[in-house]
Amino acid sequence: MLDTHTFIWWASEPDKLSHKVLTACENPRNTLILSVASAWEIEIKSQLGRLNLDMPLEDLIDRLWIQAPGKRIPGQAHHRGCHMATAETTKTLNHVYKLIPLFINLPPKKMWLDYDKDADVFYINFKKPQRATDSEMLENGVLLRYRGTELVGITITGSIKEMNLMNTKG
Repeated sequence: MLDTHTFIWWASEPDKLSHKVLTACENPRNTLILSVASAWEIEIKSQLGRLNLDMPLEDLIDRLWIQAPGKRIPGQAHHRGCHMATAETTKTLNHVYKLIPLFINLPPKKMWLDYDKDADVFYINFKKPQRATDSEMLENGVLLRYRGTELVGITITGSIKEMNLMNTKG
């Protein structure tokens, strides 16, 4: 599995890599894996202006794929007929990539998400454990949870059915 910085340097500044690492990246017998967490980290750093990519992340992954045939980089199921992420995984990744700019603009830097399909309730927690001391129900059915004056969680009832997100194409 490629370290985030190894991937970035391999894509943009391969001279920063040791000869051993560069040789391993370019060896067609090796399988290279870029974790979703690394892709997320790269996109976040780019959105925050801490990393300047010369092209969109998806294009960067495509370029490296062409330079290193036979490699496996998850989320790129359309390449080379190797064992790749499923179409459903690729669809999920594309949704995640679209959400990154929204999430990084939220004040809390950590959050935990959970969806109860049976109850159709979406939970967003900014603290674990949440330990809310107060809550406020908004007119639209959104419950805000506070610890003192700090927002520590949001509960959205009827989130999927009312927003019709199940039929969203993307």
